[in-house]
Parts: sequence; structure tokens; C-alpha cells
Amino acid sequence: DMTGREERVLTGYQSISGQQRPDEDGASVKFTGLQGKTKANFELPELVHNLNLLVDLCEQDIIQSDRKLIYHKDRVSVLESEGEKLSALVEREKEQIDSLEQIIAVIDRLEQKFVDGTLDMELALKAFRKLKEEFK
Repeated sequence: DMTGREERVLTGYQSISGQQRPDEDGASVKFTGLQGKTKANFELPELVHNLNLLVDLCEQDIIQSDRKLIYHKDRVSVLESEGEKLSALVEREKEQIDSLEQIIAVIDRLEQKFVDGTLDMELALKAFRKLKEEFK
């Protein structure tokens, strides 16, 4: 029983039915039902109080769980949009890496021709014009 100032353990229906609900000051008060009618034969104010307390606790748990669910849904949507942005960035970076690798390959070929002594001004000019058109 959690209706009084301290928790009490009641055993059997005799101890429950013989009890009256204590008020805030500890004095006994006769329990009235939901419609205001007095229950004379079988009163269970402690049980009603405990059930109401459990309902209130469950209601608070449901509200807290709903808030957590809303928070996590918002967090998921933020993370999904952030993931999409990062994926787009990765794709752009891959394209830039591919472009730079192609430019390096052309320059390496020109360097090799220079070392071999087969590089002339016309060939170098063509290569650089091609690079300029392809990688603006």
C-alpha cells in the first residue's frame, strides 16, 4: 500500500477491507467511489490508489518514449541527409582524382618523349591544348 507516508505491506483481504484511506495528515478518511457513492461492503482505496499510481507512471513512460522516438526519428533524418551530402562530395572528389590522374599521365608521356629527345614544340603544344579543352 503506497497511500500513506510510508509503504505498507497488507496480507489478505481482511487487512485490505478493514483499512481506510489515510489523508495527507495521516487521519483516516472513508473512501468514496468514482461517482461519489460510498462503497460500504467492499472498499479497496489502497488498490485504487496503487492502480492510479501505476497508470500515471505508465503514462509518463509512454510520453518519455514518444519524445525519444521523435528525437531519434529527427536524428535519423539529419544523418541521412548528411550521408547524402557526403556521398555527393565523395563522388566529386573521385572525379577530380580521375582528372588529375589523366593529366599526370599526359605530362608523364611528354616528359618521357623529352628524355628520349623526340619531343618537339608542335607535339607539346597539341598536348597542352588538348589538356586545356578537356579539363577546363
